[in-house]
Amino acid sequence: MKRLVLIGGGGFSKEVAEVAERLGYEVVGCVDDAPTVRLNYPHWGEIRVLNARRSDFDEVILAIGAVDRKSLEVRARIASVLEKQGYVFARLISPSATIAAGVKVGDGVFVAHGVVVSVDAELGKHVVLNSNAVVGHDSIIGELSVIAPCAFVGGDVRLGQQVLVGPGAQIMQGLTVGYQTIVSVASVVFRSLPALSTTIPLRSRVLLPKS
Repeated sequence: MKRLVLIGGGGFSKEVAEVAERLGYEVVGCVDDAPTVRLNYPHWGEIRVLNARRSDFDEVILAIGAVDRKSLEVRARIASVLEKQGYVFARLISPSATIAAGVKVGDGVFVAHGVVVSVDAELGKHVVLNSNAVVGHDSIIGELSVIAPCAFVGGDVRLGQQVLVGPGAQIMQGLTVGYQTIVSVASVVFRSLPALSTTIPLRSRVLLPKS
């Protein structure tokens, strides 16, 4: 049984741990400045303790989600440091995900329950595909990109590095989305987007009851 350490101690780390355990990993601990949820595995302290405990684990994985560019950059910075230090990154793909023929999966990828990745797609290093996300045929998801629950990426789409696709967002077939672009919640993208752009979704109008 491989021993896994999670990089992160928030709610997303619980989701990562659950998939890891289904795949037969032993989650031996997590590192985080200050965990924000109750964990079912030990908190080892800050990330700097990893070097002193290398004999206590076999692989690591980023268990840090992203909600904005700042958190995308945090993930990228941590991944770069750990790669330079020679850590082995797990690839965690839920048994309930559907991964079609010809899909390429990079180191450190996390694929949650219910995800569908169609034929000949490519997932770069440290990509996150959260619950029930869909990635179409021949699409390329750039390194460190995060696809939120129920998002749809059409066929032959090219996402740059560190792209964030929000819950329920849709990116139509054949488009290109540049580096660190934020596709906000429930956005529908019909044209290619340059680097560092942000979509602004329509917000629901709320009708309050009459007094």
